Amino acid sequence: MKKKVKLFVTIASFCLAISMLAFGVYAASSVSYTVSGTLTYTVSNALVGVSTQMYILDPNVKHTESSVVSAGDSAWQTFGKAQTWFSYDTSTNVINSEEGFANLQTLQFNTSFAYKIVVTISTINKTGTVTAAPVPITNKPVNTFIVSPTAGVVTISKPLDLVYYIGLDDATTNASGNFSLPINILFDAK
Repeated sequence: MKKKVKLFVTIASFCLAISMLAFGVYAASSVSYTVSGTLTYTVSNALVGVSTQMYILDPNVKHTESSVVSAGDSAWQTFGKAQTWFSYDTSTNVINSEEGFANLQTLQFNTSFAYKIVVTISTINKTGTVTAAPVPITNKPVNTFIVSPTAGVVTISKPLDLVYYIGLDDATTNASGNFSLPINILFDAK
């Protein structure tokens, strides 16, 4: 009788251990990513057009901040449609807005570990200097990294590309939150 009880306890313990292992694997595999963002522009007296396009890297490769930044343009694939906004009426060339935004598509980290957001700023100002300056990001989503560009000058002959990189710190951990990427665009008449 003692042997039957020991056998039963052993089998029950084994079944419990297997079920706990299966539950642990299930819990570890059900990671969720809910990250979304907005790109906002504040424009002072500049006649500018702002176009935003998102790109993704190969979803089968884990990337770090440095590998994302050093990835060549050919490694990135277009993600979604470009969004364009103008601070002026395109038929009259008169300023009609000093604030604009682009709602970025929800970042689907289950299909790619990293995103590149290219903001192209062009101007029709014939004189003066148009400067675009990214504002420091204060609301970074949990378990993500964001690499911001530096300020630059926009000229009529050459639009300015500001490039942001956003990626996961750890693909096995949940990522959540909203972020805002503000850019100040200023016109200097000198």
